[in-house]
Parts: sequence; C-alpha cells; structure tokens
Amino acid sequence: MRYVKICPRCGKQNDELSDSCAADGEFLGMVPATPSPDSPPDPPGSQSGEIPVIKRHGKRFAPGGPTAAVNTRSDQQRRKEAAQEELDAAAGTCEPQPEPAATPEPAPTLFLETGTGSGQVLEVRDGYVVGQAHPSSMAQIQLADLPGVTYVHRSHCSFTFKDRQWHVTAIEQQSYTNPTLINQQRVGPGESRPLHNGDRLTLSGLTLTVRIIEF
Repeated sequence: MRYVKICPRCGKQNDELSDSCAADGEFLGMVPATPSPDSPPDPPGSQSGEIPVIKRHGKRFAPGGPTAAVNTRSDQQRRKEAAQEELDAAAGTCEPQPEPAATPEPAPTLFLETGTGSGQVLEVRDGYVVGQAHPSSMAQIQLADLPGVTYVHRSHCSFTFKDRQWHVTAIEQQSYTNPTLINQQRVGPGESRPLHNGDRLTLSGLTLTVRIIEF
C-alpha cells in the first residue's frame, strides 16, 4: 500500500516524505501520511494486527514515514518546553518577597538632674559613661564644679538601654571603688540595675535625679 501526504490547501497527493506540497508549497511537516485512495488493498494477512512495514532504499519504515514521527515528537517537545517556561515564569513572579525590617522604637530619653541651684540637666545616651572631669577621662559626660564630685571616679558608671529599659552599671576600679547607689541601695562593682523615673542616683558624694521621658 502506498502512503501519501494530502495537501490541506489544494488536496494534492504528495509523497509521504515530502515536507511541502509540490503544487502550492504548503508546509506538510505536520500532515500525517495516509494510505493513498488509489492504492491497491493490503495483501491477505495485513489485518492481523501487525504494523505494516514499508521498504524504501533498503530501509524499513512504519506507515506514516520517519518524517511524520520526527515532526510529531518535535512538536510535543516544543509544547512541553513552552509549558515549562510558563511554569518557571509563574514561579518567578510568585516568589515570596522578604518583609521589610521593622523600625525599632526609639528609646525613652534619659536625663540626670544635678539638683543644684544651677539646675543642670545632663542628657544620657545608650553606652554613655559618667565620671569626674579630667584630661585623662574617657567619659562622655564629665562632671565638674558640683558639690560632692571630688570622690567620683573618672569613669564611675555606665548606662545602657536593653529590654526596653534603662540600666546603670557601677564600673569596677583597679584599686578601690567608691559607691554607686540607687535610692540608697548600693550597686556592687560590675553590677547592673534598672532605672526608673524619679530614682535618686548617688555617685560617691554626688546625688543625681533620674528623669526618663517616654515618647
């Protein structure tokens, strides 16, 4: 039995291996080969369920020819690749975006009032050290010309803001440590205590009032 490709445009019968119609040039790559209407019937036994085989130039091909099979596989592959590209594109647009980092709340402002007639108010920031004024002092707040400041260490105590609360730490000295007290309660060397608005902070002989301003 002879197989042909019938042009979908003009109806011309073309060879089963043709890629285009000989009459109008129509592309036949996707047109399957079918038995020619004027070809003789299959010989006896061809209806037994076996796939008939065509010999051409010493090679054996299944009905429809090798070109039809290749074109079919190629078309299926293109559809799979296109579908995969669509899935990849959709996955790219659906990737979760990182949430913006939360803006930390500002720390309440800490002030120390000297309690003297001059009415000095000292603003303290996180990590500040308070001590007596001296050329060798590394303290951010240096105290001078205040009653009782004589026995205040050059780096007497430090302030930190953690766990949403202000803390004061008595800095341990090399030889001896003059006292640090909160409301007359001693803070040991290297020890940290929380501060509250209105606390009385004593550095040796100098007493300061704690003021914490909430926003």
